[in-house]
Amino acid sequence: MKLRTLTCLISNCSTKQTFANQESLRRHMETVHQKTFCLVCLKGRTVFIREQRIYHMQKLRMHIEHGDPASDRGAEILPHPWCDFCEEYFFDGSEF
Repeated sequence: MKLRTLTCLISNCSTKQTFANQESLRRHMETVHQKTFCLVCLKGRTVFIREQRIYHMQKLRMHIEHGDPASDRGAEILPHPWCDFCEEYFFDGSEF
């Protein structure tokens, strides 16, 4: 159940509350820690919220355009291609 709990992912955060939904957790991360989730990854990656990667808000664009290498915390994440028809980025899950 801990993997599904919506609590702050920053280990030294003084807030110990459980958030009602992902949006309220995301707002907390942005306003208190200046970090955020990639919304494309939240929609496309089928992992628990605690397994999602978090990004400094200034580095999110680099993640979207260039992806992330594999690490001990997770698999490689490919860049998010832009769809001209939908006018949005989408998750490329071809690495699975």
